[in-house]
Amino acid sequence: MSEMWKSVVDAIVYNAEYYPDLGEQAVDGTARALLIQPLWNLTPQQEYEAITYAIESHGTITSIPTRLDQAAIRDFLRRILLRLDDLKPWPEPRFQTLSISRWPEFVDSRPIAIINGSFPFVQDKVGEGFGQGPGDQRYFLLLQLNSGAEVGFIWPHAGDESKTTFVTRSNLAANDIIEEMIDASLLPPESFMPFNQPNTPMQSADPQRQFETTALSPEFRGENLPGNTVWQGKQVRYLTEQERQGYRVRFENGLAYDSSSRLLDTRNTATLWTPQGGRAIFVMDAFGTIYWSPWHVLGEFHHSSLLAGAPVAGAGEIGVTEGHVHLISDKSTHYRPEQRFTRQVVESLRSHGVLLNDSQVELNSPR
Repeated sequence: MSEMWKSVVDAIVYNAEYYPDLGEQAVDGTARALLIQPLWNLTPQQEYEAITYAIESHGTITSIPTRLDQAAIRDFLRRILLRLDDLKPWPEPRFQTLSISRWPEFVDSRPIAIINGSFPFVQDKVGEGFGQGPGDQRYFLLLQLNSGAEVGFIWPHAGDESKTTFVTRSNLAANDIIEEMIDASLLPPESFMPFNQPNTPMQSADPQRQFETTALSPEFRGENLPGNTVWQGKQVRYLTEQERQGYRVRFENGLAYDSSSRLLDTRNTATLWTPQGGRAIFVMDAFGTIYWSPWHVLGEFHHSSLLAGAPVAGAGEIGVTEGHVHLISDKSTHYRPEQRFTRQVVESLRSHGVLLNDSQVELNSPR
């Protein structure tokens, strides 16, 4: 295995410093964070293998300063592995990539929509690359959705290089497949033009309003760049659009769900302001979408990480127990949101059916 295991262990050990001890709360919180938001685009299996490799390695196991000795760290990692085993089956991706060698099976498949975009657009929004069928001038991206539906993107559409054909080998209803594909990717609903309504783009099921935003504090600009002077040699991770979807919060019937459709729970997470635990960092974008993270690592992962330094409509801490939001604060040094931004976060949450009263909102901003 490459040296990636060292980075995985360093991240785990750094996060462990914010727990009072390495008891069950630290073990469970770390294991769940590794599953909900894997580090650096690793899969849970790759994280598991990295931890295993670290335990079996010889010599110093971490390079960061820590109050923990090497034996305690190895024991902590062993217990994390056991907890990860207990949490199986791990969350599955929303689709699987199929081999490009199967492209002939999709050539005569049922076309269900035209994508208003070329293959680079689709690649960026789906996060997977196209391949060219041998002996064919077209490019294909083949997937299997969680419903079992096998779908394919074929570019170009009827010779039009600005469009891509979306086909399926499934007998499921076309609109159901399209909706599942939209949910499993970053493809906007309006980019799909169903074949039963070829000139009518799909409409988002939840038309979004735009909220006022506030910019990143100037002293943090460039913190994501190598050699920056903000964090003395460290650089803050900024998420890509694709990565960001793993941090997205969905609301249904007043309850918060993570990107794996599990009830959101912050009891085993901590922030730099609340190291005793029970809270996580969050931001809200201009369209009211909430993103959260169980990781809050000085100089490595901050509020700015979630929207890649872009302006936010709100930022702070969130407390959630089994999907029930019970606390919102405005603690964010990176954005220092004024009170009106936090109030619009609360307004947005209430519009989703979240029962949040004023006593559960902590306002630290003077205005």
